[in-house]
Amino acid sequence: MTNPAALPVLRDEIIVYPGPTGSAGQPSWVLHDPARNQFFRLDWPTYEILSRWDYGSPAFIVEAVNRETTLEITLEDIEGVAEFLDTHCLIKRPGVADAMELARRKQAGKKAWWLTLMHRYLFFRVPLVNPDRWLERWLFIGHFLFSRGFTLATGAVLLFALVKVSQQWDVFQSTLLDTFTLKGFMTYALALVGVKILHELGHGFMAKRYGCRVPVMGVAFLVLFPMAYTDTNEVWKISDRRKRLAISTAGLRLELLVAAWATLLWAILPDGAIRSAVFFLASVSWVLSVLLNISPFMRFDGYFVLMDWLDFPNLHARSSALARWRIRRLLFGLDEPPPEVVSPGFQRFLVAFAIFTWVYRFFLFIGIALLVYYVFTKILGILLFVVEIYWFILAPVIKEAKLWWERRAEIWAQRRTRITAVVAAGFLLVFVVPLPNPVSSQALMRPAQFTEIAVPEAAMVKALAVGDGAEVASGSPLVELASPSLLLNRQMAAQRAETATWRYQAANLAQARVGSPRLAAEQRQSALAELERANREVGKLSFVAPHQGTFRLNNPDIGQGEWLSKDTVIGTLVDADRGLEVLTWIDESAVDRLAVGANATYFSQSYGGVVSGRVVEIEGDATDALPFPSMASVFGGEILVREKDGELIPERAVYRVVVEPDDMEVNRAIGVHYGELMIDARPASLGGRYLRKTLSILLREIAP
Repeated sequence: MTNPAALPVLRDEIIVYPGPTGSAGQPSWVLHDPARNQFFRLDWPTYEILSRWDYGSPAFIVEAVNRETTLEITLEDIEGVAEFLDTHCLIKRPGVADAMELARRKQAGKKAWWLTLMHRYLFFRVPLVNPDRWLERWLFIGHFLFSRGFTLATGAVLLFALVKVSQQWDVFQSTLLDTFTLKGFMTYALALVGVKILHELGHGFMAKRYGCRVPVMGVAFLVLFPMAYTDTNEVWKISDRRKRLAISTAGLRLELLVAAWATLLWAILPDGAIRSAVFFLASVSWVLSVLLNISPFMRFDGYFVLMDWLDFPNLHARSSALARWRIRRLLFGLDEPPPEVVSPGFQRFLVAFAIFTWVYRFFLFIGIALLVYYVFTKILGILLFVVEIYWFILAPVIKEAKLWWERRAEIWAQRRTRITAVVAAGFLLVFVVPLPNPVSSQALMRPAQFTEIAVPEAAMVKALAVGDGAEVASGSPLVELASPSLLLNRQMAAQRAETATWRYQAANLAQARVGSPRLAAEQRQSALAELERANREVGKLSFVAPHQGTFRLNNPDIGQGEWLSKDTVIGTLVDADRGLEVLTWIDESAVDRLAVGANATYFSQSYGGVVSGRVVEIEGDATDALPFPSMASVFGGEILVREKDGELIPERAVYRVVVEPDDMEVNRAIGVHYGELMIDARPASLGGRYLRKTLSILLREIAP
C-alpha cells in the first residue's frame, strides 16, 4: 500500500463526547471546540474516521475502518471530513502559510461597514455577567425548585389558588381592568423584567444541575427589542434527550412556579401593596412571557424544546434546506438527492414546518418593520423599514433566485420547468393585463330633493299645520314646536337686553354721570347678541317648507301636545318632481377608473329591486366627513372612519359619486334605501391596482 500525503493535525483541545442515539438506533457523537464553545454533531462514519485520524494517511484510515467495523468508506469520505475540519478551523496551522490563510479568511469574513451596521441594528448581543460560579454556589436552590416534591406541592397550590380566585373572580377582573393605565403598564414592564430574569435563572440552574457550564448571561436585541438570553451551549454534551428537554423547559417551568405561588398569595392576602405587587406576577406577566417563548418559529424556548424533542439539531436551517429542495423539485423536476435522508413522513413534517416558519416570520417582520416605521421619524423610519424588509424577507428570496440562475441550463432542460413557465406566464398575464373589473360599493338611494324635519331640542308639538301626505308649496308652514326652557331663556335674554339698553342710554346723558359709556356700550352689544341667539333657537322650533313637495309624517299618530326628544324626525318633505338619486363614496384607489356617463346598477336591500342608471357627478375633492352614519364602519358600513368632534372622518380618501336612475318613477317611497352599487369602470390589471395603492400610501406617508 502506498503512503498518501499526511493528514492535517487536529487541535489538542478538541473533545469528543458520546451523543444521543438516533430514532433508527444509530449512534452519534458530539465534537466540542472549547476555544469557541461550539459543538458539532458527528455521525458514525465521521466518528470512526476521526478516532483513527492520527494514523496520518487517508488510505490507512479507509483500510482500518472497513476492516474493523461494518462500515464501507472511501477516500472521498476522508476528504469530506478533512474539508469539514478545515472549514471550521479544527486543525492546527503552525506554519507561516497557514497563518496567512487564517488571516485571509478573517479578512474575507469582514463585511462592509454599512453591512456591519445594518446587522448590528437587526441583531446584537450584550453579555452582562458570567454566572457560572454564582449558579454553582446557589445550586441547592435549583435542586429544591425543580425537585419532584416541590413540583407536586406547587401543583396542589395552583389548584387551591384557582379555586380561591374563582370565588373572587369579579375582584380579579376589576383589578385587571384597573391596571390598564400608564402606571399599570410600567408595573407590568417591571414585573416582566423580573420574570425574565427568573426565567433565565431557571435555564442556568437546570444546566448546572446536569453538569454544564454557563459562561454568559446577557441581553440580546432583535431590531432593538431587548430579550434576555443564557448561553447553555454545553447542553450538547448531554446525550440524554430528556435532560436536554428539561434544560429547554426550565425557564417556563420556573415562571409557572412563580405564577402559581403568586396566585395563591393574591387569593389569601388582604388588600394592600403586597397583594397588588403579586397580582402582576399572577396574571399578565407570565402569560405574555409564555406566549412569547412557546413559538417554535423563532429561536425561543419553543424552538429548542421542539428541536430536543425531535432530536434534530439546527431544525430551522435543515428544514428550510429540505423545503427549498422540495420547491425546486416541484417547480423544475430536478432529480437531486435531498439534503437530509429521513423518513417520508418526517420529511413532509419538516417541509411543512419550514413553510409555516417562513409565513410566520414574514408577517412578524412586516409587523416589526411597520412598528419601527411609526416609532421613528419618517425618513429614518422608511430607511429602517427598507432595511428590515430586505434583510429578513427579500435577501433569502434573492439568494435562492441566484442559485436558480446559476443552474439555469440544468433547470431549463427539465420538462417540468416548461410547464411551470407556462403556468407562471398565465398568472403573470392575469396580473398585468387589464381586465374588465366593475367597481362595487355600498350605496343609498333617496329622493334627489328631500328634507327631514328633526327636533333640535326636546320640545312639545304646538301645532301641525299640514297632515300626512299633504302637498305643500315652498314657504308653507309645517310644524310648530314649543320649548318652555328656550322661551324662558329668550325672556331672560330680553330682560338683560332691556336693562343694558337703559344703562347705555343713561351713560350717554352728560348730566347723569351713570357709569362708563364705553363699558355700557359693550354690555348692551353683548346682551343684544345673546337675545339674537335666543331668538334663533326659538325660531328653530317653527318649520316651513324649504321647497315644494309631499309632506309625510314618520308617525301618523303624532298630535298636538306630544313631547318629542332631541333629534326625533317628525316627518320628511319630498319633491317627487326632482326624481331619485343614488349616492356612494368610492375609495381613491378606484375612483380614477370611473367617468361621468358610465353605466351603473343599484341593488336595493330594503325592497329587493334592481335599478339601472348612469353616473352624473364625481366630486373632485375627497369627502371631509361622512354624512350618513349607516355607511360608516363603526355602524356596520364599509367605509373605515374615526369619530372626531361628533363627525365621522374617513380614514382613507373617498369621493362622492352620484348616479341618476334611468327610471325616475321607480320607488317613490319616502326615505333612504341602502344597497349595493356596481359601476362600469375602465379595465385595470391587478398589478396596476396594487401599484397605484402602494404609490398612494408612499406619497401620503412621505408628504410632510
